[in-house]
Amino acid sequence: LTPTDAAQQRRALNLLARNIFAVDAFKFKPEFLAKLVPDFDARWDSVADDDIAVPRVAPIDSSVAGRVFAVQRATLNQLMRDSVAARVLVAPEKMADGSKALSLAELYGTLQKTIWSELDSGAPSNLMRRNLQREHVRLLAEAVSKPSPAAPADARSLRREFAVDLLAQLRKAAAKPGLSIENRAHLNESVAL
Repeated sequence: LTPTDAAQQRRALNLLARNIFAVDAFKFKPEFLAKLVPDFDARWDSVADDDIAVPRVAPIDSSVAGRVFAVQRATLNQLMRDSVAARVLVAPEKMADGSKALSLAELYGTLQKTIWSELDSGAPSNLMRRNLQREHVRLLAEAVSKPSPAAPADARSLRREFAVDLLAQLRKAAAKPGLSIENRAHLNESVAL
C-alpha cells in the first residue's frame, strides 16, 4: 500500500475544514431560506391512522440547520473514527520520510480549532455552529469517558488532551460578559458534558 501524499492529505483536511466545518461554510441568504417550503401536494399523501383517516402534516418550516448538521456530523464522525486514527498513526511507517506525515494531533487540532473558532474570536455561535460544536464535544466526551477498546492508545491520549484543552477554553469563554443566553447556555452545557 502507498499512503496518500501528506501534502494532499493536508489539502483534503483543509478543504473539509473550510467547506464543512468553518463558520462561513454554510451561509444562506434569508430570502433564499424564506422560499424553502415543503411540497404541499406531497403533505397529504399519507395517513397517520387508517381508522380515523387523519392526514399526517409535515412541518411548514424546513430545517436547513438540521440538514447541514447531518452533513457535518457524518463527516466529523468519519474523521474521528478509531479506524481512521489507526491508519493515520501507522502512515509514517509506510513513508520514506515519516516526519512529513499528517499526524493525528494535526488532524484533531485542525478540527477543534475550526469547529470552535468562535472561542478565539469571541463571536456568537448560531444554531448551525452550536449543533456542530455539541457533536464535537459529545464525541470527545464519549471517547474520554467510555473509550473504545478498538481505539489506539495514542488516539485515546490525544482525544483526552484535546478534551482537557477545550474544557479550559470553554470555561474561559463562558465567563466572558455580554454573551447571549443561548451562547452562555451552550458553553455551560459543553463544560458540563
